[in-house]
Amino acid sequence: MKQIVTISFLLISALFLFTACSLGGTKMESKSSDIASKENRSAVVDESENTKITMTSGDVVIEAELDGSETSKEFIATLPVTLKMKRSDEREYYARISKLSENGMEIPPEYENGDVTYYKAGPSFAIFFGRAGESAQGNLIRMGKVTSDLALFNQLGEEAEITIEKNRRCIS
Repeated sequence: MKQIVTISFLLISALFLFTACSLGGTKMESKSSDIASKENRSAVVDESENTKITMTSGDVVIEAELDGSETSKEFIATLPVTLKMKRSDEREYYARISKLSENGMEIPPEYENGDVTYYKAGPSFAIFFGRAGESAQGNLIRMGKVTSDLALFNQLGEEAEITIEKNRRCIS
C-alpha cells in the first residue's frame, strides 16, 4: 500500500511539473542573480508574471520569455501579431509597432545579445542577436530575453515576416 501511495505521489508531482506552464506561465523558482539586476531597474517588474512567446518565420521557430512589466503586458495584449522585420547591422531585427507604455526596465546603451526590447523613439519592437559590446543603442526598454539559440537568426534574410504569439504550450 505504501508503494502505491509513493508512486501516486511521484506521478502527481511529475504531472504538476510538466503542467506548470498551464498555470499561467509563472516561474516556480527565483534566481539569486536576479536580485542584483533588479536594483538597476527603473520600474519594478514582477518576474512571477513572465510570459513565454514564440516567434516564427517559415520553418524557423525562436522562443523568448517576456517579463511582467507594463511595457511587456501591453505588447503581449497585441499578440498574436505578424511583423515584417528588418535586419540591421548584423545585430538586430526590428519593426515599427504602436506606442507602448515606457514603464519597464530601461537599459543602458550596451544591450545584451538575446535582448527583446521596445525602442521608445521608433516606436519599434527589436530583438538583438549579435555584436553586443561592439555597438550601442539608446532609448531601449528590455521586455525579455530570447531563450532559443541565437544562431537561428542567421537563417533569416534581410527582411523576415515573423509571427509572434504566446507560446502554444502555455495557452489553455
